[in-house]
Amino acid sequence: MNEQFNCIVVAYDDSTASQNALKMASNLAKGNPECSLYIAHVFEEKVANATLDSQPGYQPLRANGFGLEGMPIPPAEDRYEDIYPNTHAQVSNSADQALFNAKQITAGLHTKTDYEVLSGDPAESVCEFAAEKNADLILTGSSQKSGLKRLFVGSTSEKILKNAPCSVLVAQ
Repeated sequence: MNEQFNCIVVAYDDSTASQNALKMASNLAKGNPECSLYIAHVFEEKVANATLDSQPGYQPLRANGFGLEGMPIPPAEDRYEDIYPNTHAQVSNSADQALFNAKQITAGLHTKTDYEVLSGDPAESVCEFAAEKNADLILTGSSQKSGLKRLFVGSTSEKILKNAPCSVLVAQ
């Protein structure tokens, strides 16, 4: 069976399995100059504020509850950081980082490659996108879920298999 795929959609979430799926898709697309490769990443960025550990602040020299100048020191906090802790945003599942990594994998590929950021449920969004593009094949990575989590939530790759408008290849 020597099937040529002209439109391949890769469900890409930057996991190791989806990176393997993208490598497989790249190999399938290499031999076919007519092939269009679409890398679909579903937007699932999470932003959390994290407190940074700061260096100890300035501590005035004390002598029996008085500053060295002889003025009483109130019992309030001496360190600004204790009252107003330093925080910064930590982004996980960054769409920009995922697409950057996908471009690194597909660099040098002489095939029409488009990168799309989708929104919504990952499985539904990928299947709808594949239908829009009239895809011949969807490649996805296998889920890392197991046990009860897989039973109750299911995996994205399983949902894609059930709802896909075309053939699906699942990479480990």
